[in-house]
Amino acid sequence: MYDVRDLAALVADHAPAAREILAQAAQEKQDRKKQRLGLTTPAPRRTRPAMWQQPAGDGPLDVLAADLQFADILEPHGFTFVGTDSEGRQMWKRPTAGADSSSSAYSLLCDDHVAVNWSERSDLPVGAQPSGRKRTIGNLWAPANQRLHRGERHPP
Repeated sequence: MYDVRDLAALVADHAPAAREILAQAAQEKQDRKKQRLGLTTPAPRRTRPAMWQQPAGDGPLDVLAADLQFADILEPHGFTFVGTDSEGRQMWKRPTAGADSSSSAYSLLCDDHVAVNWSERSDLPVGAQPSGRKRTIGNLWAPANQRLHRGERHPP
């Protein structure tokens, strides 16, 4: 027969591993459900590279850059996550309007802090932008939400 203290110690030893197994099983179940329903799974959030520095300011764009990911801005505006390219950048397809359809596998490439638009049919400047005009999380968020407040429904 077991002593209560021995059982408590046994449970305490195995509880973390059991929690991890249950969490993994729950995630796998969610992934299977998304696959069955045809839902896309956003890319896992990557850790920021060592060379990237957290914005030191406390301005609104600094706060957005620290707290949001590109998915938080693009998905509500109709962009669809396509996948990750060989260099780890996120690929996004622009929203379509009417019979308009994307002519490429992706419209927007996002790394850890800058998005580059390659679709001439979106409302964003095309190609790499000069310093000070790059498409960061903050300057994608601001015009997109300004348009929503005016009642327009265009992508960022």
